[in-house]
Amino acid sequence: MAAASQAQIIPPAAAHFRGLSFSRDGEFLYFVAADWDNEKGALFQVPVLGGPPRKLLTDIQSPITFSPDGKHLAFVRYASPKENVLIVSNFDGSEARELAKHSSPDFFSTMAPAWSPDGSLIACVYQNTSGGYYENVVSVSIADGTEAPITPQRWWQVGQVVWLADGKGLIASATEEAGSLPQLWYLPYKGGAAKRITNDLNGYVDVSLTADSKTLVSVQGADGGLEFLGRIDNQVKIDAVIRFYQVEWLSQLPRRAGWKNLLKPGGRTCVINPTISAISESKRLGLCLGHLSARSDTFRDLSPECREPHEIEGSPKEDWVLKATYANTGDEVHLGGEMSLEDWSSLLRKTRRDPHGWVAQRRFETLALRSTVGPVKPCVGVFVIAGRAAGAYVRLSRTQVTDAYALEAPLFIMKPKEND
Repeated sequence: MAAASQAQIIPPAAAHFRGLSFSRDGEFLYFVAADWDNEKGALFQVPVLGGPPRKLLTDIQSPITFSPDGKHLAFVRYASPKENVLIVSNFDGSEARELAKHSSPDFFSTMAPAWSPDGSLIACVYQNTSGGYYENVVSVSIADGTEAPITPQRWWQVGQVVWLADGKGLIASATEEAGSLPQLWYLPYKGGAAKRITNDLNGYVDVSLTADSKTLVSVQGADGGLEFLGRIDNQVKIDAVIRFYQVEWLSQLPRRAGWKNLLKPGGRTCVINPTISAISESKRLGLCLGHLSARSDTFRDLSPECREPHEIEGSPKEDWVLKATYANTGDEVHLGGEMSLEDWSSLLRKTRRDPHGWVAQRRFETLALRSTVGPVKPCVGVFVIAGRAAGAYVRLSRTQVTDAYALEAPLFIMKPKEND
């Protein structure tokens, strides 16, 4: 830091990196990476002076935190799309054990947990999606896995959390309301309200402290990072920044978030395809094709056969897929052919309790493409702005279900020849 010099520790790679952590002795750097060979994430160790990375463990979805003595580490792992757990293991990933778990609709965040200086607690970001979405910070006891909120404060989103060296509190990067910029907060341990440290027009993403807690480092971005984007290349002009938002999530926001103002004319934020997009995003749209006045030939040709869930009871389960109405990233997508009869029957009973929240689609098999990592199955999506196709995206998966571990890929469209 004194010389402000830079050195490349590992070469660039086609992978998603996150969660850089130094070992307690400062000799090694730990990071989590996801690529084709480690679709669910893997933990790597590399000397700080550079060298070949060493893989320590797989199936890890969060950055790690070290115990004060450096002999153990903790991280978050998804046991299933509906359940994730806080795992503690030896520093090399061996002897992993489950400390605490959460099941849908509430989860541990995959932001890095933080081990307390006295070694008795691990602070985690907790996500509540039932009865209005919010996030807060909880402590998990190393002794028995019990949880307790560190502060009653609720945020829209909590980022990195770090303990002060004396263990009397924590520093966190957190966003108070949807659309606002993340600020730095002080969270006193054992009572007291959270206090905002920063209050300006900058966004503070991630936070780290020196060992004595006398120096704080954070990534700062003015106007949410847009000023930085504008300085990437003087030859590049940014005309607009567009953010995609799941429309069905809006109603889950707390009332104080003021999300209904997004749908009012004259607001500061331009909104295109507001609530009407919930129709095209619904997996039950296929049930309505026979009632549309428009021809929609292409849409009809490409859409799988859809049925009400109760209509497929008694049919071979291998022929059908059950999806939640607003299933995203592979969650709540159930292939009958890959489930036991008992689990399939249980799922059908669940759909009876909420018939409008589910749809049955006849199963189809995606044709695989050849790639350098073997056969992959593409999922191509088209996004629409103001009723017109504005672009497309591709995700590649090794399985039939395009889930959160599928990789993004560019889509190239060949221009038709003049004579065509």
